[in-house]
Amino acid sequence: MNRVGAGEVEALFREFGNDAWLELVFRHGKTFHVQQMMVTCDTRLVEQLMRDPAHTQRRPSSYRWLRRVTPGSDGLLFLDGPRYEVQHRAVAPTLTRDHVEQQAAVIHAAALKWAQSCQGDVDLASAMIQLGASIVLETSFGLDPSQPLACEFARELIGYKQWSLPRDPRRRLDVLGLHAQLLLALPWLFANFINLHQRVARMRRLVAHLRAERPRCPMRRTNWLDGLAAEQLPLPELTDALSHLYGAYNAVDFMVAAALFELSRHPDWRARIRSELAAVLGARPYPTSGDIPHLPLLWGAIKETLRLYPGSMGIIRHTGKPLEVDGERIPTGTQVLVLPYALHRHPEYWDEPQAFRPDRWSQSKRAHPPFAYIPFLIGPRKCMGQLQAQLELLVRVSTILRAADVDVDADTAPITQFFVPRFAKDLPFRVRRLDIDKIAA
Repeated sequence: MNRVGAGEVEALFREFGNDAWLELVFRHGKTFHVQQMMVTCDTRLVEQLMRDPAHTQRRPSSYRWLRRVTPGSDGLLFLDGPRYEVQHRAVAPTLTRDHVEQQAAVIHAAALKWAQSCQGDVDLASAMIQLGASIVLETSFGLDPSQPLACEFARELIGYKQWSLPRDPRRRLDVLGLHAQLLLALPWLFANFINLHQRVARMRRLVAHLRAERPRCPMRRTNWLDGLAAEQLPLPELTDALSHLYGAYNAVDFMVAAALFELSRHPDWRARIRSELAAVLGARPYPTSGDIPHLPLLWGAIKETLRLYPGSMGIIRHTGKPLEVDGERIPTGTQVLVLPYALHRHPEYWDEPQAFRPDRWSQSKRAHPPFAYIPFLIGPRKCMGQLQAQLELLVRVSTILRAADVDVDADTAPITQFFVPRFAKDLPFRVRRLDIDKIAA
């Protein structure tokens, strides 16, 4: 099994950008080592690492280290043991199928208002973040978006997330392989730490007011704020947990922007999906999860977006017992980095892996291996918010698609090379409204 130096990793990312994740696999095989970490896109290993509880009970040391050096990041994805159980218990009721389905009307109303009023902007991703914030305040935080305190909280959440996920590699630690160049970035990293610390302090003051004053939206009986506050979490832990949950939700904004970009590049698919929606929904304003089997093109476009634009470039597991692959023993306590980007684009697993083909999910004659597609992970630590994310993608994309053409003024939309990807450049766009009389409000 090959061992790859950090210098080679850095050089490949300079040359190939985010496609370096795949180039590493082409050059060194599906499983290799980078410093002390094993890296894989071998579906045999992925299945064991995702499904066996032995490999999910303890969070990897890399996650624990990141949450220590990044103020405000301590939350569910990084936790295990009693703290994980407490926060999981508090959040789980907000993510049940019945509760999530109740959010559809709010998502539709916000997306329709945006499509009817927006003229275009300098960046589609930023526009989707603003839209997503207005939705998540009401659906998940239990707050009234018209209240000034709630709006201020949303601004701080957005500001924190944008500052913690910059495009500048000098301010990022979520990279594969630590290399000498990071030493030159220490002043930038220190400034980043100070800024995030200040932002977290402001969020704590806002959360204290929100917890005391509760300017909630009355329709939201179950929400993150009340659920976590009921567990008597200290204010710092409560604030970090809420910020962390918003960070996970923010991946939906990235994926909605990616779907709109791909549909802008493929107007033929946009027209076919719009016809499919008209035939299935009729006068109904938006689809629900029960409509998915009848919307193969729309659902295929969403699945293609999740394949091409994963929410994470790397998922780390801490092996809880020995594993073996191709005669090599992987001992207990090994950190293994699973590569969704390489899994989702490997030509051994997919026909035309770089192509956006919504019909591959309903018409392809070649079935991909089950563990070559893990947008929400699988097993005991799969994404808790999968149902919420899927519904939001379904309703937000379909509503905007029926109300307007969103035309992106860019031929490509490269994504950053970091573990948590976002777009590497702005995506200017224009909005052309369609006949809204045909859309039920």
